[in-house]
Amino acid sequence: MSVEPANWTAAEREAFHARRASRNRALGILLFTLVALFFGITLVRMAGQVKNAPDVAVPAKP
Repeated sequence: MSVEPANWTAAEREAFHARRASRNRALGILLFTLVALFFGITLVRMAGQVKNAPDVAVPAKP
């Protein structure tokens, strides 16, 4: 494979695009996993705050 993309054969170009698509899929899966992890952590933290909240509203002091 030559360094210049303009000089690539059809097979080299196809192999390059396949590798790039594979890397893009892996990166997409990684990003989705991180977003899901952070979302899950946020939900767990918020559920813990609601769980520890008082059952009745505290009256305001006059």
